[in-house]
Amino acid sequence: MVAFFKRARDSIHVSFLEDILYLHPPSLANEPSHDPLLRGQVTLLLNAPRRAKKIRVDLVGRATRHAGDGGYAYESSQCLDKHLEIDLQGETLAKGTHTWDFSFILPSATAVTERSDFGTIRHSVKAVLHGYGTFRDITSSPKPVWLIANPAAPGDLPSGLEIDVRQELRDIGPIALHISSPHLTVASLIFLGITLESPPEGLKIMSVQAFVRQQFEIHYTNPDLPVSHPPEQRKLLFYADSSTPVPNSTDNLLDRDHLSRGAPPPLAYEPRAFLPQPLARLEGGKEWMYARVTRIPDDDSVRPTTLKGTETPIRVQHALVAQVRFRYKGSKKDHVLEMESKVDIASCCCLTSSLLLPEYRSIRAGNAAFPGSALSSGTATPTTPSRSASPGPSTALSTLSAGAPIGVDHPSGCVTPAHRRCLCNTPLQTLVAEEGQQLCGAAESRSRSRHPRMAHRSRSAQRRAQTAAAAAAATDAGEEDVEVDGDGDDDDDGDDGLRGRARRRKIGETFPVPLDPSGDSTYSAAMASAAAASRLGGLAPPPTARQPVPSVIRRDLALQGLVAGRA
Repeated sequence: MVAFFKRARDSIHVSFLEDILYLHPPSLANEPSHDPLLRGQVTLLLNAPRRAKKIRVDLVGRATRHAGDGGYAYESSQCLDKHLEIDLQGETLAKGTHTWDFSFILPSATAVTERSDFGTIRHSVKAVLHGYGTFRDITSSPKPVWLIANPAAPGDLPSGLEIDVRQELRDIGPIALHISSPHLTVASLIFLGITLESPPEGLKIMSVQAFVRQQFEIHYTNPDLPVSHPPEQRKLLFYADSSTPVPNSTDNLLDRDHLSRGAPPPLAYEPRAFLPQPLARLEGGKEWMYARVTRIPDDDSVRPTTLKGTETPIRVQHALVAQVRFRYKGSKKDHVLEMESKVDIASCCCLTSSLLLPEYRSIRAGNAAFPGSALSSGTATPTTPSRSASPGPSTALSTLSAGAPIGVDHPSGCVTPAHRRCLCNTPLQTLVAEEGQQLCGAAESRSRSRHPRMAHRSRSAQRRAQTAAAAAAATDAGEEDVEVDGDGDDDDDGDDGLRGRARRRKIGETFPVPLDPSGDSTYSAAMASAAAASRLGGLAPPPTARQPVPSVIRRDLALQGLVAGRA
């Protein structure tokens, strides 16, 4: 009886064409800016006729910050305030659903979305219906919108990163640092290589590590409060020493012979020494290189770098740091070599899946495959998988008003928010499959410049390369397996002298570039990179642990170790 006399409440809500917008702040004050548009709709649901004055839509950005340097200064203020009004002129709205379109122009220098231990910046849109007489105003729930700064031009992806730093040191000789990434963003893959070209005799490498140095800068509107500089944060990328376990590959784990005899499966990590032993002992004048493919932490740990033209109270700066801890021959004192390079880390949302508009489709398009889905009265839209067939904003807004969902072509018709299609939610296996080939191919030019001609190789390297070519030819002819050890000598015992798994490469271990088995005097780096790409796609098995591996494929091996460590 009570439910019969109870009147359903009127409601109003806000929806967006896109819940994420990309800002491109100009680096110079007199440079023209590209200001994006925030498009959306206000939907009003009335259960009875009602007379209304106007509808007010507010776009508000609020920033909260507090000192992270031991102080207790806390401040909350508005960093963006825009509003518009839709004048209804006292019109009596009929029972049913009513929709109105709206749009805001956002300056490119607007403070972007931020969340950290030292403050937050959030933006939201709210709609209010103002009525007459005893009818109270109706207010919608705040609808969040995400503002992301993109360092690239409008419609482009963040550019790749290639850093080569070489310095001549008096005690340890020339040292080189190479950093590369297809696009340096939060949660992206990054390659880091450290090379000691001519180390002294007996130099011991104790550990190698790399981390992201993150520094915040907090500004207050109160002139009595100084600018706060919280302590810098170190976000570890990797750390390797003699006790660091080496990840084993899980390929063909169940096909091994010893599992059928009831023996326990092999360890996920190869045990290493737990005593304070060096990671590597270097020979005098012999090049040593440590290469690693790692992933930058997600946006919960690493925040995007603040661009130069952004007017925000919370600013973030980054630097990539590599540290090598070493000892001289006969010394027990550790020395630390640190190399730093300032970088701009873009947001994890600045990728193709977020930059491109999703497909627009109605539930009617999915009824053929899913008869149980509800019909929609909206206008039919293209259902082809091509993104170029997506209609314009006007068609998308009309689809919203008809009640049809807008999003990716999902069978259920559910909307996938743009801020949830970022790189942080991309699995590591997918990321390696997409970007691993680019990281592997980047070493081609470095390998060619390091070994341009056969005449530059030593006689021992030529002898090892010729032995490897002879072993490959003997295998193709169906002869006995010939094992090649580290010195290039033949071992007639084959695999009989090995116990358990084949010897795995140690961290930082390098191999000479072999001679082309076809007989050419120069090594084809393009063929090696193609072979590395085919192994990433699963077209060919990885090389055995006893074959000399060229430096072009070292990056591929680092990728495999990264995937095996996360498996």
